[in-house]
Amino acid sequence: MSLAYGGKYTVEKFYQFFGGGAANASVSLARQGFSVWLWAKVAEDEFGQAIYKNLLTERVKLDLIERNLPQTPLSAILLDKEGFRTIINYRAAADTLTYNEKIKNHLANFDCLALFSLPKWPKEDKLKVLQAAKKMGLKIFLSLHGDEYRKGLSWVKDYFTCCDILDLNIYELADVLGRKPENIALNKENYAKILGIPVVLVTHDKNGSYFYSETQSFWQSPLTLKRVDTTGAGDAFSSGFLGKYLKTGDPKKAMQFAAQNAKAEIEVLGAQAGLLKDK
Repeated sequence: MSLAYGGKYTVEKFYQFFGGGAANASVSLARQGFSVWLWAKVAEDEFGQAIYKNLLTERVKLDLIERNLPQTPLSAILLDKEGFRTIINYRAAADTLTYNEKIKNHLANFDCLALFSLPKWPKEDKLKVLQAAKKMGLKIFLSLHGDEYRKGLSWVKDYFTCCDILDLNIYELADVLGRKPENIALNKENYAKILGIPVVLVTHDKNGSYFYSETQSFWQSPLTLKRVDTTGAGDAFSSGFLGKYLKTGDPKKAMQFAAQNAKAEIEVLGAQAGLLKDK
């Protein structure tokens, strides 16, 4: 459906849920039993307070939350009866995090840094954080925004030098490589070797997902599911993989749990409601 300029539309139901890539991943990893610090921005408005309370309930540590936005970021999500969605996103200044001594000192105590999205955070500032974390010996997980992948390999290769695990979908991989998605041979090429990254995950919609490392590659078959809401499915997959992989070091177990986590999320409304526990 196309929305006409000046048109007015009615919907059958209206819901409110919590979301955001980093918040979704933080909740997922906390439910898997990890100590998780979320570094993000919210406002002191009604929405920001609700988000803060929800994260506390989920046992996400909030010492690094910056509560200095004029308004909390919001999304209007148009969801059809088959679970597919269109998202209208208001980001405010949520992408521009402040790297200071407090953050630097916290990084020294962590094992892993996971970066989700933040397309408007200046590249040089983002790299400063990633390079500092890498120097401290942290494992770096990247799930960048599509806008950055669309700039091609020449733009994202600087991030890749810091990256231990990269998560992207087939369309983003096509943008990085300068190819059409239909010309990407997921079952014939090793994209960890091609991109020079230790571990690469590539999701391909209902066609399943692929794991690549220097020594192996394999396909994770899609799970049978009832699609209710695809919002947050990518975050559920990537955080599900990351948590299980950090725990076990077994990529097959990690890919299986990632698929199960995404399935559980797709089968309910909201981007956090279905996230699995894995104590």
